[in-house]
Amino acid sequence: MTGGFEATPTDNIKREQMYNGSFQDKVKPSVIAYIVTVCVALLLWLIPFDPTFYLSKAGSLRFMALMESLVDIPDIVAYWVNFAFILLIGFILGFINNAFSLLRASTILPTVLCIFVMIISLEKDSVSYGYVLTLIELAIIASAFALSESYNEMHSFNIGGLITIGSIVYTPFSLNVIPVVAFLYFSNRMQLKSILSIIIGGLTIAIYAVAGIYQLGYFEGMSWTATPSFSLNDFSEFETFGRFSKIFYGYLLAFILVCTMRLSSHYSNKSIQQRGKFSLLVVIIMLAIFFAVAMNYGFESMLSTIITLGTFCIGGAVTLFYKRELLITWMYRLFILLAVGYLVVKLIGLE
Repeated sequence: MTGGFEATPTDNIKREQMYNGSFQDKVKPSVIAYIVTVCVALLLWLIPFDPTFYLSKAGSLRFMALMESLVDIPDIVAYWVNFAFILLIGFILGFINNAFSLLRASTILPTVLCIFVMIISLEKDSVSYGYVLTLIELAIIASAFALSESYNEMHSFNIGGLITIGSIVYTPFSLNVIPVVAFLYFSNRMQLKSILSIIIGGLTIAIYAVAGIYQLGYFEGMSWTATPSFSLNDFSEFETFGRFSKIFYGYLLAFILVCTMRLSSHYSNKSIQQRGKFSLLVVIIMLAIFFAVAMNYGFESMLSTIITLGTFCIGGAVTLFYKRELLITWMYRLFILLAVGYLVVKLIGLE
């Protein structure tokens, strides 16, 4: 059997398929698996260590200033809100996979990896708009997938409204409309009423947002010119990276790319609908990486989205190809070792 990377001897095919089947059984979702995941996540969350990334500056400066003037969230509340966000993101990721049969395999691995990487990476004491953007992104993806399977005007309306909300939080988020519309077009769901529903959904949220800001008396005091959200990145946030951080996150990005390419090959012989769904995920990941690298405040805003969709690709590739393909198998093992080692380094204060 050819894994795209290393040929497997014929006499080992059945044995390796048996090993892979056993691994898939171990990562199947269950009540016990979810309980263990939450308990381990809570334990890691309660352990004090400095986060790698501080995301409280994410989002457009106008939106930040408005929210901070309206709501003063105590640190202890923000601490548990962030934990709830991380769990919710992880569980929604698993729900999307199972509801739309993206991997054709029921697995909890993307959820577990997403929660673990986010906990050891992101800050705890300040509510991050990056989490909000990730939840919005997942809701858009779920709505687009649902619309591709059966037409419902509410899904179109939701897509338009959600993209508008994301754009209010972080202006370049509006560019997500391009891959979503392209996906719906190739799924033969881009009818006139779909377009109108998306536009009406977006305009409805925009009108409510402007009316709310005006009603609260913040309209005149806000600057509506020269938004910093579309300015180029000065890369200052990368200067604080320690040696271990560079190693871990460099490897994580490389592993995401390898798994994305392997899954792309895997989906090449699937149905047009399945290929389209995975292609939408890939384009959104690439767009998020572009924002993170090129746009000011993009790194803080898009990091949790990159981790979420990236760990989905890792979890999917590992679920399907662990112990069947050498590259995926050994990269996954090394990733686990690096992740545990990185956590230990942070706990003892070397990073």
